[in-house]
Amino acid sequence: MLKQLFKSLFGGAIALVALSQPSYAIDNDLTLYLWGAGISGNATLGSHDVPSQPIDMDFDDVLGDLEFGFQVHYEGVGEKWGGGLDITYVKLGNTNDAGLSGEVKTTLSELFGIYRANPALDVLAGVRFVGMDMRLNDTAVIDAEGERSLTDFYAGARVKLPLSDKWAAALRGDIGTGDSDLVWNVVAAVNWQVAHSVALRGGYRWLDYDLDKDDGSIEAKLDMSLTGPFLGIGFQF
Repeated sequence: MLKQLFKSLFGGAIALVALSQPSYAIDNDLTLYLWGAGISGNATLGSHDVPSQPIDMDFDDVLGDLEFGFQVHYEGVGEKWGGGLDITYVKLGNTNDAGLSGEVKTTLSELFGIYRANPALDVLAGVRFVGMDMRLNDTAVIDAEGERSLTDFYAGARVKLPLSDKWAAALRGDIGTGDSDLVWNVVAAVNWQVAHSVALRGGYRWLDYDLDKDDGSIEAKLDMSLTGPFLGIGFQF
C-alpha cells in the first residue's frame, strides 16, 4: 500500500513540475522512432529445479515475428523545468509447424521530469515500467496465459554537445531500482536539424535489467540486456 502511494505521489510531482511555469513558453519536441533492439541474457521463473533459460533474439528475429508496434518520445521544457514521456509497444506472434502459436505483448514506458541546469546539461528523474503479456495456444491441448510487470524509479543526466549549426550529439545515462534489483540505461545520440522544426535522429541504446528474487520454492531471476541502434524523426513546436 505504501509503495503504491509513493508511486502515485511521485508521478503526480513529475506532472506538476512539467506544468509549473505558466509564465514561460514550453518548447515541445516529439520523436517517432524505431529501436532495433536485440535481446540477450538469462531468465529463471519457477522452482529451484528448473535451470536458467538463455534469452537470445537479434533484431531480425524480432522483426520476423512483429505483428504491430510503435515507439514515441515526447519532451516539453520551459526555462528550467519540464517533463517527458517515452512509450514502446510491441506485439509479437509466431506459429510453429505443429500448430502451436505464441503471442507476446510488451510495453516499455517512462514518465520523467527534467531540470535544465544549463544549455549543455539536463538532470533527469522518473519512473520506468515494463510489462509483458504472454499467451500460448494449441486449440487441441494448450491454452495458457501469463503476465509480468516491473516498475522502477531512476535518476540520471543528459549531456548535449553542439557540433555545428545543424548537428549535435547527446549522451544520456541513468540508473534505478524498484521491482528490479538494478536497471541501467545509456543512450548515445546524434541530431541532424534538416529544417527549422524537423530533425533526423539516430544513435545506440543499452538497457539492462537485473532481478534476483527468491520466495520459498519459487525463484525469479532475470539478467536481460536490450541493445541496438535507433533511428527517428523529430518535430519541434
